[in-house]
Amino acid sequence: MSATTIDPFWHSVITFCNVSTISLCMICKLPQIRAILASGSVKGLSVQSVMVELLGYTIVLGYNVVQGYPLASFMEYVFLVVQDIILLLVIFRCIGKLDTLKLGMVGMYIALFYGFTQGVPHPKTLPFLMRFATPCSASSKILQLRAIWETKNSQTVSVTTWFISAYTCVSRIITNTLLTGDMPLLVNYFIGLVLNISIIGSALYFRMPNKTPAVVADSSSKTNNQSQEDNVKQSGTATSSEDESETVTESDKNK
Repeated sequence: MSATTIDPFWHSVITFCNVSTISLCMICKLPQIRAILASGSVKGLSVQSVMVELLGYTIVLGYNVVQGYPLASFMEYVFLVVQDIILLLVIFRCIGKLDTLKLGMVGMYIALFYGFTQGVPHPKTLPFLMRFATPCSASSKILQLRAIWETKNSQTVSVTTWFISAYTCVSRIITNTLLTGDMPLLVNYFIGLVLNISIIGSALYFRMPNKTPAVVADSSSKTNNQSQEDNVKQSGTATSSEDESETVTESDKNK
């Protein structure tokens, strides 16, 4: 559908989707960054997920630039790429692996991206890489899902961040359907939406009240069992000492 032939109603819908999506994506990763800084932990998070997600976002951003699509239809990816880079640096700092080499790699990554958007090494590079955007997006979310289910902990996972990601997918399905009809982008957004909802559900599931008490109860049970074992050992030691004392006393009497 051409931008000049869009019905006024749908034009308003597109405008709302663009403004709301870009506005939300400006702060999308900030709740996640804040959660990490507040807890000082990355338990339940997958570093590999963030790295693969960054690659997928970069490909989609570059593809949109090369295709010459309206900036308003993909501007959120500028903010998402920048925030993912910051998120990675925060994670590496939290686990004690942030160094000069990683900062240098960030600069190299940005330089490579700029080169690709300028047609280096070939103008068709990003359109070719776009076929890997959906696998990257899906893989990053599957890695995050696996991290949550393996650790059975989602306290550090920001549900707000994933809600914004899910909304972005819905918004971009609408705008791309009306403006570009680009099937690779639509497939990418649809799969992303399904997996975002899965992550939200998993994160909320492991925050349910009946999950935490179970862990606490299990821990308390183990502590009580250990205490009982210690008491038994102490009782046995005391009894043994008393028996030895009585034996010594009887020996003294016989003497």
